[in-house]
Amino acid sequence: MTEYAGDRPVALSKAVARLESWFSSIRDERGYYGPSVGANGWNMAYCGPSFDWKYEGLFRAYAARGQSTGKSIYLDLIGQDVDAILRAQWRNGCFSVSHFENNPCEGGMPHEPAMLSAVCRVLPLLDTHGNGQLSRVYDVIEKYVSEYLIRLLWNKTLRTFNSWPTSDFVSYNPHCVASALELLIHYAALTNAGDRFESYILEGGKSILASQITEGPLRGGIPAASLDCGEVYPYWAIRCAPALRLLAQKTQAAEFSNALALLMEFVRPYAGAVTTCPRAVYADRPPCAFPFIVGAGADMVLRLLDAELIDRDAALRQAESLIRHQLPTGAFRTAVGFGGRKRARDWRDFMPVCGWQDKIYALLSLFSSGESPDAEGVTPFETEVRVLWRRVQFRETADEIVLKKRNGATLYQWRKKTPWPSVCLL
Repeated sequence: MTEYAGDRPVALSKAVARLESWFSSIRDERGYYGPSVGANGWNMAYCGPSFDWKYEGLFRAYAARGQSTGKSIYLDLIGQDVDAILRAQWRNGCFSVSHFENNPCEGGMPHEPAMLSAVCRVLPLLDTHGNGQLSRVYDVIEKYVSEYLIRLLWNKTLRTFNSWPTSDFVSYNPHCVASALELLIHYAALTNAGDRFESYILEGGKSILASQITEGPLRGGIPAASLDCGEVYPYWAIRCAPALRLLAQKTQAAEFSNALALLMEFVRPYAGAVTTCPRAVYADRPPCAFPFIVGAGADMVLRLLDAELIDRDAALRQAESLIRHQLPTGAFRTAVGFGGRKRARDWRDFMPVCGWQDKIYALLSLFSSGESPDAEGVTPFETEVRVLWRRVQFRETADEIVLKKRNGATLYQWRKKTPWPSVCLL
């Protein structure tokens, strides 16, 4: 790991240790608990274990932390989490409670392929340490790929992947296709079964190219839905970058490397400072700035780094810029600006979500030092927020999250590591 001058790695290590303490407050052997808040919706009712893209960041962070600290606890956590994922698979190959802000639904995209890609990345690590579940892990991934991803999600008309099983759609989500392709490429490399998936990988990759905007003010952008050429969400566009890089390496085809270069032209204004990246940009009106989701910013840096579009020094500077969003509990703010400029302290800004915290954890872990500061535990945090027009008191402790009106009436109360809140009036 690269060494940096001064106390920068130490400061990052302290932030990581505090975040790890927060994770321990929401985790048990069944998985990670808590509500889900996404850019387009939220779920505050179901708070039980879920199986989504949170494992991307968690596994990456655990692997990095295990390497930098030499502690076996991180490998143990990976093994326990993989076991929980295996238990969550349904008979048709998909996974329970995998829809993030739409939980407790199954079959989430891009969540399930993103989660299994993360599993593929840590399989060599588990193999080295003699994990006895490896054959079962391969069986689970194979079942998902063959019986759900290809059998139920492949769009025979558009020659790409749908986001949920039904008859063929007239459009698709390129960032979901990208997650599916990453899984197929990683799984094929592990099993030497590239020929089985060759056509799906190539045709799915070409569907991403077909959706990319090649002229006008959004040139280089990849829309969230293939037919929405008038708007681009930079975060969803950047999630396509690693898949394009893998396709370029696999095929040596200029069309994929050219698409990656074109995408970089689009994201270049935001690549240097993801904290200023707009939520959406449009062809015919000013961009939408809010909300800035802190975990999405961290994930953008990781994706740019994976696609070799920024270097480690640039990624480090951006990781440091996110630390100011860490709260006394150890968790980071979920967002800034859910309520817009006039209501900057919206309740969703402060509601901690594991599926965003993991991405911050992964980014910080890449640069933290091998020293592991003593865990401080979860320090209670309280602040005034707004629920619509009401002023409400938000409080998080090691044991619960509570939202109360000024008259003392409870709007929300969730005791950590329980599947449902005792009060949910949001």
